Amino acid sequence: MTTIEQLLRTLGPSLSSTLCAELVSRDGVSNDAARKRISRVGTDVRRLGGVRLRNRESILFLDEHLQTEEFHQKLAQILKSTNGAYANAINGLNTRGGIMPVNLFPTFSGLPIRRSKGHLMHCHVEETLVNNGILNRFSAGGEDLIALSTISELSTHHKALLIVESVVISSFHDWLTKTAATSFGTTAVRGIKGPQFGPFQWDIVGPSYLTGLTDWAERRKINGFIVADFILDRQISRDDLTPFLSKVDVLLHQRHRRFIAMLIADSYATDALNELRKRGILLARPATFFGEELAHDLRQLILTIENAAAAVVNDPENVFALLKRIARIEGASLNLRGVLLEFIVARLYSNDGYNIDMRQQIVSPVDRKPAEIDIKAVKPNEVVCIECKAKLPNNQVTAAEITEWLATPLTRIKGWLNRADSLPQVKRFEFYSSSGYDEQATTLIEKVQKEHQKQPIRFYSGADIDSKLHQANLGSIREIFNEHFKP
Repeated sequence: MTTIEQLLRTLGPSLSSTLCAELVSRDGVSNDAARKRISRVGTDVRRLGGVRLRNRESILFLDEHLQTEEFHQKLAQILKSTNGAYANAINGLNTRGGIMPVNLFPTFSGLPIRRSKGHLMHCHVEETLVNNGILNRFSAGGEDLIALSTISELSTHHKALLIVESVVISSFHDWLTKTAATSFGTTAVRGIKGPQFGPFQWDIVGPSYLTGLTDWAERRKINGFIVADFILDRQISRDDLTPFLSKVDVLLHQRHRRFIAMLIADSYATDALNELRKRGILLARPATFFGEELAHDLRQLILTIENAAAAVVNDPENVFALLKRIARIEGASLNLRGVLLEFIVARLYSNDGYNIDMRQQIVSPVDRKPAEIDIKAVKPNEVVCIECKAKLPNNQVTAAEITEWLATPLTRIKGWLNRADSLPQVKRFEFYSSSGYDEQATTLIEKVQKEHQKQPIRFYSGADIDSKLHQANLGSIREIFNEHFKP
């Protein structure tokens, strides 16, 4: 007699109707007998709870399935034909490599962030999938993340992609407002709280008074909107489009204000391109706005940030030349400040003979919580862990920012260092501000330096960085630093 466990190991996650048909075919039992056997499965078999399917069907799977990529692909296929909201959530995560910051999940899942008749809200779908062990929600490096159960961290590649996307989005925002496609000062972009149009979240939302997007009501001009999403660093497939097109379809059926929907990606598969054109979606590539050379530089920047330490040590001239070229893009400097400061400080230590590691993820042995070391510089006799804080000109680091660093990341890093037998015994810590420190922060720094004698903590300002670059004869990098960080 065929067991349900055997079937699931062969077929993977399956609908109850599929399992029923297999039992009838393999064992020659009736439909009723097959359904009873499925209803009596043991604790080794799990059902996807909280998801309504047609004809009271259910999806069954095994715990061992949760840790495989094939599981999520098969589950998305099943849900696509039975409950599109859950399929959209999984497809949306797949377009981002299976993991993303929590604040981006409503955008890429294509699910409403507020009540919309006949549609499940993203928070309900997220909770259901987390409760079933299909998604995980956790914090790492000070950021809340959501991921497929097979993924446990935001890779350096994903982090680099997010930075480059922020550059592209910022520049596109400027283009929209400067061409008067959207209103200046009211066009919102991806951030901690995503911009909203209708019941959905987008990467860009801007009110537009373009001819053809406006209506008149009681002698008053009613604006339309331009909305856009960005998915870089992959070729967009037809399945990748499902969450985006779901948002567009709902808006069209619910008779919201007039709008133009845009999708910006590096490349499109033929079926995806045809579908977008058929739907009247405005589509573009970064090369459309920046030209092929700058678009290539943006792709190269992802790889450079991903392999930051090697880039700074082995090819510093090209790294800073690349950053200088990209800084010409409108709005790029603001989004690259943190990366630029880390590269500059890392170059100082590399120039002084230290082995460099950048953005290293560690886990505290005490509370098992993660932290990130911006720069780790090692010589045979010492290890230096460095925190970088890029600030706008005339904006200073506050006492609250230092206190938060001392209480959380630094505490976890110290615990990790104390268990790292392969590192030198001498350990010290440094904090670099691209500007300076306010009065309360300065007072706190004096106290901190007195209290930490065994493992010293030193604080440096923008003036100190400028001086170090001058002493190291790194004139071209000093020029870049002053261009971006001096008032």
